[in-house]
Amino acid sequence: MDKKFAVGVQVYLKSGGPDMTITKYPFSEDDDKKASKPSKAECCWFDENNSLHIHVFPIEALELI
Repeated sequence: MDKKFAVGVQVYLKSGGPDMTITKYPFSEDDDKKASKPSKAECCWFDENNSLHIHVFPIEALELI
């Protein structure tokens, strides 16, 4: 995979939605620490009411802006 996912990079979901910023990559949970290849990224974004949202997504679901 040639994509350069990193903290601070802007992404969006392949299925659509708001532009987001990667805040933690690679993201790992206790069960995921044995994974040899990073598979998740934590992203944040603001909605139309300026409310902050944070969620973890599989990197296969993300596209670079």
